[in-house]
Amino acid sequence: MKYSIVLRTGVALAAIWAGMPGQLALAQGAGDDDTVVLDKVMVVGEKARNAAAIEAKKNTLAIYDSVSTDDIGKLPDLNVPDAFRRVPGVTAIFDEDEGRFVTARGLPTSYNYTTIDGFALATAGAFGDGSRDVNLETIPSSSVRRLEVYKTFTPDIDAGAIGGYFNLVTKSAYDFPDNTFIADGALTYYTFDDVPDDNSFTGDNLDNQLGGRAQFTATQLFGASDQFGLVLSGSYQRKTRDEEKVIPDSYNFLGDDSNNDGLGDIAVPSQYRWYVYTNRAERYGASAKLEWRPDAVTEIAFNNFLYISQENETRSGHQIRGISASDITMDTATSGSFTDAQGEITVTSYPLDYRYTGHTLSGARDIDNGAQLTGGVGFSTALMNDTFPEFFARTQANRPELGGTYDLSGDYPTITVNDPAYWSDPQNYAVNLHRERTRDTSETLWDAKLDYAYNPDGSDLGWGYAVGSEYRSLLRKNDTNMTMYASGYVVGDIGVDNQTGYTARGRDVPFFFIDYDKVKDLGDLTVDEISTIENSINSDFKYGEDIFAAYAKAAYGGENWAIVGGLRYDDVSSTARNYQRIGGLGLDTYELVNTSGGYDNILPSIMASFEPSEGLRFKAAASQTLARPAPGDIAKTAVLSADGTSLSRGNPDLQPRLANNFDLGAEYYFDEGNSLLSIGLFYKDISDEIVTRVSEIAMDGQALRITQPVNAESAEVKGIELALIKNNFDNLPSSFPDVLRNFGVSANLTWTDARIVLDSESQPVSEVDYLLDQPEWFGNASIFYEWDEGSEARLAYTYQSDYHDAVSASPASQAGWEGAKSLDFSLRKHLTDMFSLTFEARNITDENRIRLTGPGLGLLREDVEFGKSFYFGVSYKR
Repeated sequence: MKYSIVLRTGVALAAIWAGMPGQLALAQGAGDDDTVVLDKVMVVGEKARNAAAIEAKKNTLAIYDSVSTDDIGKLPDLNVPDAFRRVPGVTAIFDEDEGRFVTARGLPTSYNYTTIDGFALATAGAFGDGSRDVNLETIPSSSVRRLEVYKTFTPDIDAGAIGGYFNLVTKSAYDFPDNTFIADGALTYYTFDDVPDDNSFTGDNLDNQLGGRAQFTATQLFGASDQFGLVLSGSYQRKTRDEEKVIPDSYNFLGDDSNNDGLGDIAVPSQYRWYVYTNRAERYGASAKLEWRPDAVTEIAFNNFLYISQENETRSGHQIRGISASDITMDTATSGSFTDAQGEITVTSYPLDYRYTGHTLSGARDIDNGAQLTGGVGFSTALMNDTFPEFFARTQANRPELGGTYDLSGDYPTITVNDPAYWSDPQNYAVNLHRERTRDTSETLWDAKLDYAYNPDGSDLGWGYAVGSEYRSLLRKNDTNMTMYASGYVVGDIGVDNQTGYTARGRDVPFFFIDYDKVKDLGDLTVDEISTIENSINSDFKYGEDIFAAYAKAAYGGENWAIVGGLRYDDVSSTARNYQRIGGLGLDTYELVNTSGGYDNILPSIMASFEPSEGLRFKAAASQTLARPAPGDIAKTAVLSADGTSLSRGNPDLQPRLANNFDLGAEYYFDEGNSLLSIGLFYKDISDEIVTRVSEIAMDGQALRITQPVNAESAEVKGIELALIKNNFDNLPSSFPDVLRNFGVSANLTWTDARIVLDSESQPVSEVDYLLDQPEWFGNASIFYEWDEGSEARLAYTYQSDYHDAVSASPASQAGWEGAKSLDFSLRKHLTDMFSLTFEARNITDENRIRLTGPGLGLLREDVEFGKSFYFGVSYKR
C-alpha cells in the first residue's frame, strides 16, 4: 500500500507539472559539459541517440560506449538489458522473452561491476542464488538518461570488473528546460495465449493477452537564479502471457562411438517433459532527484529510487520419465521404441517479488586552481522473496502401459504411449513430493567515495593527476523456510482437470492439471520434520564484506595525444555466518559457525590515445582488475551427509579472479562528427577462476568427499569488436533520390575466442574452448528512416551465437543456449508538437528460445515458445 501511495503522489505531481508552461529545447546529452546540441530541436529517436553516443565516446579517453534516451525519454528497447544490447561488445542474458542481465565481451555476468550514477547497486543475485549478478530488467527507462559501459579501466574505477563497468546515469533537471513534462503509454498484445488458466494458484485471471505500460518524467527548475532542480519519474508495466516448454533430457547415448568421445553416437532421452506456464508480471518504478547549484562551481544532488517487480507464475507439468537404455529399441538414428516408463505430474507456483531502493547524495566543486573535488555517499537495498508450493506425483516405475514409440527427427520430439488412458488416469498417481517454501534474500550496501582531480584525463595540455578513496560495506542474507509434507496420497482423491482439451507440442494426450485448491483443502497433512529442518537450513547464510580502496593516477596531454597511468589499492575483508551439520539427523545436529577471510591487491593500469589527424584516434590500454567471489560461494552452509561420508561447504579462503587486460582501439569520426566507425581488439589473461571441486580426504579412518568452490582454473579470452554509425546520407550524389538522405544505419559485431583450463584433483587437466555465457559471435544492426521532423520508422535485428551456461569437460554434461535472433520494429508518427503515436513489434519472426545439451551442444534440451508481442501507444511532451 505504501508503494501505491508513493506512485499516486508522483502521478499527481506530474499532472500539476503538465499544466505549467514550457517547451523542450535540448535533446539528451552525454554529460553536463558535453551536452549534444542538435541542429533541429525536433530530432528524435535513433538519430538523437546516435548523436549522443558519438559525442560521449569522443569525449572519453577509455574504450567506452553508451546508449541514451531520446528527446521523449525513450530507450531503443523496453528495458535496460535489451537497450544495452545495442552497445558494441555487450549482450543480454535472457529470461524467456526479456533481457535480465548484461555482460561485456562475452564474459560471465559475474565479471561485471554495476552502478547508478557511479555508486554501487545492491543485488539479490539471480533468483536469490548467492551470486553478484545484477538484475536490471526492473529498472524503467523513465529514470535513465544514459546507459554506459567502460571496457578499459583506470585506477578511479572500482577494481571488481573484468568484463565491463556498467553505469546507469539518471536524468537531471538541468538536462531539460524549465517545466518539462514527458509521458508515454501503450497497450500491449501477446500472441501466445493457449494455456488454460484454471491452474492459477492465486485464482486471478492470468489468461489475458492484453497488458500495458505507462511512464512519465517531469522536471522543474526553481529559485531566484534556477539554482534548484527537481526531476520526478514514474512507471508502471503489466504483462500477461503464456509459455510452453518441450524438454527432452537426460540422454542415453547408444550405438557405436565413432568419434571416440566416450559416448554412443545415437542419443535418446530418458525422459520427455512438458511444462506450460501462465504468467503475470507487474513492475513499478519511481524516482526523485533534487539538485542544487548555488553558484557556477558547485553542484549537489540527492537522488532516490524505488523499483518493484512482482510476478505470479504457475507452472504445470505432465511427463514421461525413467526410460533406461536397456529398454530402448532403435529403428533409425532418430526413431524407435521403449518398453516401459513412469508418468509424472507437477504443479508449482512462482510468485517472485523483487524490490530495489536507493539513495545517493553526491556533490562536486571546482577549485580555484582548476581542480575539482567530488564525492558522495550511496545506500541501496535489494530484496527478493518467493513463496511457493510445489507438488510432484508419479505412477509406479517401469509401467508397460507407458512404453511406446519416439521420433526425434522434427524440431521437437514426439512420442506415443501404449496406453494413453493410463497416462491420464489420476488414480495411477501417488504423491512423492509436496512442499511449501519461502525464500528471502536481501542485500544492503553502503558506498562512500571522495576524489580530487586536476586535468585527470590529460584533455588539457600538460600534467594532470587524481587521487581518491572509497569505502563500501555490503551485507547479504539468505533465509529459507521449507515445510516438507509426507507423501503417499493418491492424486485421484484430490481433484484434477485432464479434460481441458489442451495438447502440447509433440504429444496427442491432453494435458494434466492438478486442482491445487483441493490440495489445500486436504486438511491436516503430515509434516516430515527431519526433511523440513534439512531443507530450511541448507541454503541459509549471512555474508558481510568491507572494501577499502585508494588510488592515485597521473596524466599528461599533448596537442594530439594523452596518457594516463596509476595504481589502485584494493583491500577486502569478509565474514560469513552459516550452519554446519555435525552429524545425525534433526535440528540439534546443526550449529552456527562464523568464519572470516579477505584479500588485498595493488592493481596497475595505463591508457593512451593518439589523434594523428582530424577525426581519427587510436587508443591502447593495459590494466589489472578483479572479479570478486560470489557471497554464496564463500558463505554456503556446510552440510555433512547422514552417513558422514560427504561434506558440501563454502570456502571463506576464496580469492578473486585476477585478469591482465590488454586493449587496442581505433575510432574514425566522419560526416562532420555525425557518423562513426570503430574497431577494438582485446585480450584477457585470467587466473584463479573459481570452480566447484570434489576431493577426498581421510578422516577418522574413512574417506570423506568434500565438495566446495576453489580457485583452480585459468582462462584467456580474446576478441574483436566492430561498430558503425551512419546517421544520415546527406552526402549522396545529387542523382540519388532525396528520400534516401533521411535513412540511417547503425551496426556492431563482436567475435570472441576463449580457452579455459579445468584443473581437477580427480581427473587429468582438461580444456574447453568457451567461458560461461560466452557466445562466439554477437551483434545487432538497425536501419531507420525519419521524416516530418519527428516521425521515425526503425527495424532492428539482434543476433548471438550458441553459448554455454554450464562449464564441463564431460561432453554429456555440456549445456547452453542455441544462437538467438530477434527482429523488432518500431514506428513513431509525429502528430503535433506535443503528441506522437507509437507502435512497436517484438520477435516479429516468432522465434522460440532453444536450450541445448550434449557434445558440442548438439542435442535439444528445451524448446520454449512465448510468441510475439505488440505495443500501441501515444507519447506526450511539453
